[in-house]
Amino acid sequence: MSADSVPKKQKCLSLVKAQRFKFTDSAPVVQPTDLSEEEVLIQNYVAGLNPVDWRMAENTWATHQVPSVTGFDISGKVVSVGNSVKQFKVDDEVFGMLSLKTGGGFQQYSVADEYCKEAFRWFTTCKT
Repeated sequence: MSADSVPKKQKCLSLVKAQRFKFTDSAPVVQPTDLSEEEVLIQNYVAGLNPVDWRMAENTWATHQVPSVTGFDISGKVVSVGNSVKQFKVDDEVFGMLSLKTGGGFQQYSVADEYCKEAFRWFTTCKT
């Protein structure tokens, strides 16, 4: 996928306040030109429901800003890389944990830093 073919809008599930999610099909996608030097843009295949995701949504004590996209555990394909990224290239299949800073995986495209991992060669990612 070239940088020109990254869509401007995507489907996502946002936490809008404690115990309240909202689905939209018009959330903005971070564009390749907006990535920091150390970030990668991932087209998500799968996002896991980690206990921290539902605990943040279930409780009012969470300190993150809303609205926000949760879903910390993802797998997918790299569609763009920041200028300083050496570990990954476009079309690499990856998995990893996202941060609150970059946004979650309950959306079609996510931003991650270089801490995500390249999928093992023997590991087949699940494409939906």
